[in-house]
Amino acid sequence: MDTIFEDPTTLVYIAGAVAAVLFLIWRGSQSKGVLYGMLAALCVAGGLLAADALVETEREYLESTVDRIASELEQKQGTTFLANLDDDYTGFGGNKVGLTKLANSRIKSTLIDSISIKECEIELTGELAKMNVLTRVMPGGAKKGLRVLLRLTVRWQKRPDVGWRIISATKPKIVMPFGQ
Repeated sequence: MDTIFEDPTTLVYIAGAVAAVLFLIWRGSQSKGVLYGMLAALCVAGGLLAADALVETEREYLESTVDRIASELEQKQGTTFLANLDDDYTGFGGNKVGLTKLANSRIKSTLIDSISIKECEIELTGELAKMNVLTRVMPGGAKKGLRVLLRLTVRWQKRPDVGWRIISATKPKIVMPFGQ
């Protein structure tokens, strides 16, 4: 199902190639059966593209949430991040209260020009997700021009009443600091 809803590109190309071959055959034969086959292949390709556009998978939801968190942190806001912390959170910062205090103090005090997600690998297993994230942070202020790559692992759990929540996270590790 991931192939259909997350990246149907290969299947669309196959359906398009089948339609192209059937078109060439139809031009020579003018057979209605071949024409209908070509139209069916084009409908399959269109249906795959529509399914990809209309259905947000669990993986796509998590990716968009992380993108939204990064965008908000860049604006010195942590609304989405804090709203997605599970009540039973444990990990970097201790528990939910500890991480909330840490996040609020750092969000307000850290000068950040930009944050972008460079990699986001997600392993889904039922109601659990393990996300390995690589971010690029470009500080402002005295450290303007410096770029830092940070890697962390975030674990999510899908709760029946509230949806996906962050249940743990590792301390971000500097992978590579580099200047201009």
